[in-house]
Amino acid sequence: RTSSLKAATDLYGNCSPEYIATGDSWWAVGVGTKISCAVAPIADFTASNTSPCDGIVQFTDQSDNAPTSWLWDFGDSKTSTLQNPSHTYTSSGTYTVILKATNANGNNSQSKPAYIKINLLASPTVTNGARCSAGIVNLAASGSATLQWYTASTGGTSVNTGTTYGPNLTATTTFYVETSTAKPAVNVGPPTNTFGTNALFTANDIHGLLFDVLVPCRLKTVKVYAGAAGNRTIEVLDGFGGTVLNTKIVNIPAGESRITLDFDLPAGSQYFIKATGTTIDLSRNNGAATYPYTVAGLVSITETDVASTNPAYYYYFYDWEVQETGCASARVAVTGTINTPPATPTITANGTVLSAPAGFTYQWYLNGTLISGATAQTYTVTTNGNYTVDIKDTKGCSATSNAYNFISIGIAGISETGGVNIYPNPASGAIYIELPGKINKEIQLTVYNLLGKIVYSETYVSNGQAQRVNLTSQAKGAYFLRLQEGSEVIIRKIMLDK
Repeated sequence: RTSSLKAATDLYGNCSPEYIATGDSWWAVGVGTKISCAVAPIADFTASNTSPCDGIVQFTDQSDNAPTSWLWDFGDSKTSTLQNPSHTYTSSGTYTVILKATNANGNNSQSKPAYIKINLLASPTVTNGARCSAGIVNLAASGSATLQWYTASTGGTSVNTGTTYGPNLTATTTFYVETSTAKPAVNVGPPTNTFGTNALFTANDIHGLLFDVLVPCRLKTVKVYAGAAGNRTIEVLDGFGGTVLNTKIVNIPAGESRITLDFDLPAGSQYFIKATGTTIDLSRNNGAATYPYTVAGLVSITETDVASTNPAYYYYFYDWEVQETGCASARVAVTGTINTPPATPTITANGTVLSAPAGFTYQWYLNGTLISGATAQTYTVTTNGNYTVDIKDTKGCSATSNAYNFISIGIAGISETGGVNIYPNPASGAIYIELPGKINKEIQLTVYNLLGKIVYSETYVSNGQAQRVNLTSQAKGAYFLRLQEGSEVIIRKIMLDK
């Protein structure tokens, strides 16, 4: 009895359920007295990692004497009453952790000063980007480690690595950037199935590979060889015949392919990876495998589930791509903005004053040449020609007007008699033009409305007869008639009165 009770104390602690059960077993057969434990707990605990870069710590109660309640103080003003809590520290620093363990006979506290040391990765600094209309938007980020870009604030799809990213966007889109210490992926296992004898295995879904994970890592991809295309379920268990930890249905084409798993694995031994379901039809080798296949300090493929009878077999999964899990900062949003450009502006005229729409900044041009200082909403014309205006909104988006042909300058100073006869004026439709001094001359004839738009044009050779111009399709109002022969230009105002 004495030896049994000492062994129970050494293994499970004094007054543990196992200690009490051992004493009661002896008492039941008449040896000794019934165990009476009336002692308070002796508090103790451990932590999974006392210097995590992600701030996550798993605490485990190690108290003796069967406590029934627990109170944890994590040193950051946060507490827990769970027996084995997980806690996330959100700020870098050094923290003292205290556990108070209690049972019906009293309580006891254990304090571990400066027990947890947190050094979180700083989040990156980002620079948003914008452009007018769809296209490439330049985004940027800076940080102390590798920068990873994602489509969501948590999880999401990885879209870029590095300090700059230039997505081609059709609408405003937000991405998220984190600072990461993840190490480069490495490969482990036979690179191909070209060793020993290989064949497609279809008999059952029992077999697979056992492996150890020395530090937390991600099993990113593996190479497989399939007999026929189809879905397969790939699983990682906590041991042969154990609990499924990771599972993924993968559509595998016929022949050689690399499949993506992205299984996150904590440190542990004798994990088991297999294909399960009614369709296996994957290549395995029945000889010449040389275990272990190892990346030092990271992962080791140790054997198959048939190692005792066929130690050189190898099942299904070749050339593993494995990446040691690093730490990541909180993600920061960075936005590529697609702004809508302003509509094409329309120039309007009031006498010699041209106007553009309100609410923008402006630059006026004459015949395609910038007019120095012409940056107001309006511009007073001093020369005939084609005027345009560029407008720009507060977001830097711009638009350019169509050309406005201004021809009024100098009309008032031209005699309405001599050189040309126009009749009738006003007219109800057609007008007639006589140029007495122009015989056998090529004449360029153009009619403009008051907006500067050409409504009629032709080139003819004058022969001393009146030239008919049909304006019956034009609306009632004032128009300008322009006649040019060589360098000589005549402009007249005509009226249509219908």
